[in-house]
Amino acid sequence: MRHAVSLPSCTSALHLSLLALGIGPGDEVVVPDCTWIASAAPISYVGATPVFADIDPGNWCLSPQSFAACITPRTKAVIAVDLYGNMPDYAVLAEIAGRHGIAIIEDAAEAAGSRYCGRAAGTLGVTGTFSFMAPRR
Repeated sequence: MRHAVSLPSCTSALHLSLLALGIGPGDEVVVPDCTWIASAAPISYVGATPVFADIDPGNWCLSPQSFAACITPRTKAVIAVDLYGNMPDYAVLAEIAGRHGIAIIEDAAEAAGSRYCGRAAGTLGVTGTFSFMAPRR
């Protein structure tokens, strides 16, 4: 990527991504319903409304069909979560998002080292976010 910013958490990175995109009250952001709370909480931090979409049972990531069904005129972004090293179908997500002028924010916190069609996790959205927090025992 051309630019990088270091922050204390992926939650902070998602929050900053939403702010940078000008997302706020009255806007909607689609997020998968199977994820960590940190993927959805920043949406409420900026005053926007989270819209929960179903996942694809094959990869546990955002279902492009469910994403498409959730889109309204208020939808400004989607937070696509790369879960357990799996990645959603970014080609289809990008096609849907592009048709509607929706920004893709990639939450790659659980996918460091993963690849989609030869591209590294974290490089598939307008922003890509990571977390390097150690697991708690």
